[in-house]
Amino acid sequence: MVSTSTHVPAELERKMDEAIARYPQDRPRSAAMPLLHLWQKHFGLISDEGINWIAAKLGLQPINILELVTFYPMLSDTELRHGGKLSRYGELMHRHRHLSTSQ
Repeated sequence: MVSTSTHVPAELERKMDEAIARYPQDRPRSAAMPLLHLWQKHFGLISDEGINWIAAKLGLQPINILELVTFYPMLSDTELRHGGKLSRYGELMHRHRHLSTSQ
């Protein structure tokens, strides 16, 4: 069991354990996407705590999970903003475009 201040319901952790069991034990990174989808479905977004929790669950570094969250647009690490989901990467790109067009 991985420790977190966010309460991870037993049913969610059971689903995650089932997802992990579908992948080779020597390739825990393979189960990262299913766990991210389960976390997002339950909590609505993938917080820093979610990234850390999933990384610990899989025995990975948090950066390994953050890479996925910031790369895939269907994963959201922020709440709904301006009617849509913006990831950290999306926010940075938006700021960059704004700065580029204002010069």
